[in-house]
Amino acid sequence: GGQKTSSTGEESFSARDRARSRSVLSDPKVPVIDINDVPSVLEKVTEEMIPEFKWIDAGRSITGCKNALDAAGPQNSVVKRVMKEGVLESFEVTDALRRYPKTLKALSLLDKDDGWKLYKQGPTGTKVYSMYDDKGHFWIKVDGIFKGTPTTCTSIWKEGDLFDQWFPSVTWSKMLKKESDAEIVFTYGGNNPVGKSESILHGWGVNHLQEGFFLILGGSVKGWPGEDGEYKEFPKPPFRTMRNWVHDLSILVEP
Repeated sequence: GGQKTSSTGEESFSARDRARSRSVLSDPKVPVIDINDVPSVLEKVTEEMIPEFKWIDAGRSITGCKNALDAAGPQNSVVKRVMKEGVLESFEVTDALRRYPKTLKALSLLDKDDGWKLYKQGPTGTKVYSMYDDKGHFWIKVDGIFKGTPTTCTSIWKEGDLFDQWFPSVTWSKMLKKESDAEIVFTYGGNNPVGKSESILHGWGVNHLQEGFFLILGGSVKGWPGEDGEYKEFPKPPFRTMRNWVHDLSILVEP
């Protein structure tokens, strides 16, 4: 994911920017950035926001910078400087732009009231909702109170290899890859009435505590780059074991 810019074509740069940003221009919190502030904002994005997993702040800031560069035009000295330095082509920035719309989509779905049908309510007040989206995907939403700290929630996600000790239906779990303190790939499974099942999930955290929440986003993956950087598909599941596919997993934690 992420946009690639041409080092020789300013028109290509502008067109690709607009196409890549179209899905996030509806975010009302994208800042209006002065063209002269663009280099310092991009520096803050790469040195502070991205290392702290602040993907929403990073996406908004990058989008604001792109809007400023686009408005200034290719002959502007700041535009020429940014294009020459290639910051917008870096893996960090393109990766942030890939994650940013996913966070907005997750927030929109979690905040959505219409379409959800109450399935059941637990004795502690936990509510389980269900919904089919326009693509026929079945969604489940659980609202409830978790007693603990944000650190506790993050630890549960990060230590996927301990799921078999925490959840009754999970009989085994294993960490497959740890990309960072907030991003992992792990597998878990257990027994069900018709046999055995397993899931392989990639998950990553979104730090947005300055607005009172953080997100954990994830979903099933078929493979992952190995230590050599080459993408490799995971082996097929064991005999008589069904591999479940989780399209999207979104966890919103509001301390």
